[in-house]
Amino acid sequence: MSVSNFHPDYAEAQELADMVRDAYAGGKHAKSHIIDPNPAGEKGTPAGDDRLATFKQRAVYYNATSRTTDALIGEVFRKEAEITLPPALEPVVDDTSGSGLNLVQHARRTAIETGLSGCAGLLSNYPMAQGGESAADRIGDAPVIHYYPAKSIINWDTIGEGQRTKLSLIVLVEAYDDSTDEFTRDIKKQFIVLRLRDGKATSQVYRDDISYIDEFELKDSTGKALTEIPFTFVGTENNDANRDAPMLLDIAVVNLAHLNDSANHQEEIFIAGQPTLVVAGLTQNWVKDNFENGVQIGARGGLPLPVGGSAQLLQCQPHGANFTAMTHKEAQMIALGAKLIEPQAGQRTATEASIDEAEATSSLSTLSMNLSAAYTRAFKFCAQYIGASDEIEINFSTEFGFHKLSAQERQQLMAEWQGGGITFAEYRTALRDGGAKLIEDDEALAEIDEQNALIPAIPNADAE
Repeated sequence: MSVSNFHPDYAEAQELADMVRDAYAGGKHAKSHIIDPNPAGEKGTPAGDDRLATFKQRAVYYNATSRTTDALIGEVFRKEAEITLPPALEPVVDDTSGSGLNLVQHARRTAIETGLSGCAGLLSNYPMAQGGESAADRIGDAPVIHYYPAKSIINWDTIGEGQRTKLSLIVLVEAYDDSTDEFTRDIKKQFIVLRLRDGKATSQVYRDDISYIDEFELKDSTGKALTEIPFTFVGTENNDANRDAPMLLDIAVVNLAHLNDSANHQEEIFIAGQPTLVVAGLTQNWVKDNFENGVQIGARGGLPLPVGGSAQLLQCQPHGANFTAMTHKEAQMIALGAKLIEPQAGQRTATEASIDEAEATSSLSTLSMNLSAAYTRAFKFCAQYIGASDEIEINFSTEFGFHKLSAQERQQLMAEWQGGGITFAEYRTALRDGGAKLIEDDEALAEIDEQNALIPAIPNADAE
């Protein structure tokens, strides 16, 4: 038994996550997934290795995974988050990580990791939890929220408590610097172990499978032990301990298949891309007499051929099977990206359980709601550390601007406004949600009034 043991579900889930992350990272990470075209007999030989290296080098990677991820996550943060917090936690918004990342930067990184890996984690921490001091002893310190990627969450367990399920164990791996001077870096691993022991949350640090820091209780501002581990999962489906599938999995799979098609296509161009001269009907003596110095073609050359001889240029087709396959996969990736923002009626997660009526959601809006729930919970743990009010709510946007309004939809909106069905503000809000870039409403009204003032008044035909 070792602290470095992995959860049974870790390996399979992380294998998928690593593949998606490689697709997102591009370059040599993505090209590590190129299938070796060498015959089995050439594998491991200098010639075979060199051919594989050049085969990978020629491949062109079209990083649709990265572009799609950045575009989707960008929509979550396109609008400012709605934040309700006590004043005591405002410093945590400005520096959420403790190393300078504010809440939006912190949440964006978590959202990208969750979309790519299907999971991320937030650990709410406070210096007093490591020394047992009272809140008064830690005046000036602020809680922080540590971010952990899926790869660093190696083990976990839960227990049932009435109708609830609580996290009872979480093992996190992180790096620490064991250097002996300021000019060298000796990076090693340490394990953070959080437990729920006898209903009390505890923490312990291991290095080299040996306890480095003794187990101690995590306490709130009054010195009372926390009854929950202050760790929060973030998932693509819900925020429980089970690893969800990466949101970008399908796109990454097609993207890497597209890369393999590209490698084969580039190999085809390299080998058969240039025209090849083929001459038929020649004898050995004819070649010796006429082509002793080689063959010249083009405007300054010519081919003396015997009776019945022929010559032609062979060239590969401009659009072969590999090119066609690439084009097909590009269309697939576009369709899969669109699928992530399409409404899926009836989809509900643990995060949405408090909503009275089932709403049509998309994969992206589900991720955004899970992100909101996770940061709300993480900030509530921070509130316990310093004795602040737990009236906390953080909501990231689920209103995305992908769908542009058609001309017909714009006309319908105009008709509803003119008919008094919606207000001017509602009309312009709908236009903004449809992707239109508009000035502020009060500025628009002022300009409209100015423009109307310049229009000559129409004489009243009934006036005497």
